[in-house]
Amino acid sequence: MEENNNTEIVKETQEQVDVQPVEKEIDWHEMYVRSVADCDNIRKRYEKRLAESSRNGLRHAVEKIIGPAFNDIARGMKNGVDGCNVMYTNLVRSLQNEGIEILGWNIKHSVFADDFMSAMSTVPTKDPVSDNTVADLYEYGFYDSIDKKVITHAKVVVYKCVEK
Repeated sequence: MEENNNTEIVKETQEQVDVQPVEKEIDWHEMYVRSVADCDNIRKRYEKRLAESSRNGLRHAVEKIIGPAFNDIARGMKNGVDGCNVMYTNLVRSLQNEGIEILGWNIKHSVFADDFMSAMSTVPTKDPVSDNTVADLYEYGFYDSIDKKVITHAKVVVYKCVEK
């Protein structure tokens, strides 16, 4: 008899569980708003990637083409070659307009900073105050001030104290 009661309880419970699910209404406005937001996010992501690739191209051009030409012009000016002043001035202005800073201005006797400089050689000195300071500039470096990245390090000669 107890088995019959249990069977009846199980059947009643199954009937209660077998309730048909209520169809959920589709909220077309919400779907529209989400789709517009998705499209906006895709557009922003695309614009960011496009700007990044443009800056990467500029850095590559400075590293491979403009940087070496700039250093050649600077050496020509140092040695008194005619016509270099105009090219130098125009190139400096163009780089600055694109957010590229030139590393190496007034660098002599400043403390060597390996974040922006690369030591090409050392010069012995007996002055402990001059230890680890820049003796001379070998080549200018370039820094992307917009993305805060060094493109090429300034190549310098560094004083090293021989007596301490």
